[in-house]
Amino acid sequence: LSYKALLHTKANSLRQRSLADLHLELGHVCFLLDDTSQARTHFETAQSYRPQAYQPFVRLAQLDASLGHIEQAKTYFKNALFFNNTHKLSLISIGSLCFAQGNIEEGFFYWNRGFQRQTHNDAVIRVSSTTSSVSRVSLNEKLHLAEWMTTRLMSMDAPLASFSID
Repeated sequence: LSYKALLHTKANSLRQRSLADLHLELGHVCFLLDDTSQARTHFETAQSYRPQAYQPFVRLAQLDASLGHIEQAKTYFKNALFFNNTHKLSLISIGSLCFAQGNIEEGFFYWNRGFQRQTHNDAVIRVSSTTSSVSRVSLNEKLHLAEWMTTRLMSMDAPLASFSID
């Protein structure tokens, strides 16, 4: 039984919302099998079934990040935040991608939002980088992060040349 046959069988018996979930799962399986083009197709199809859901954007962002398309991944994570502004994985991932690009202050902005506890009184975060909010990062925090990142990079088994940022 092929995935397409399974999809066709399920499509006849499931609601559209469930079809989006099925495409997300199939996309994840394709991603695990290193078939990134099929994974993208399934994630985009899931997004078409549920255009206001954040999950397809997160999966597309993870796919692009794994392929080294950092700017596109950040855009997808920001799209996910548009629909779920407290999604911790998206906030922390954007921060991590900013760190990888050398944007320490912007990275801290997203990490601080991702790691802090969310309350019902929190205002909606601005998805774009704001210099007034970003400038509150202390020098000690920056130095601590730089030391931590250097230690992690030096302990990596893979050479740095294998890590690319587009």
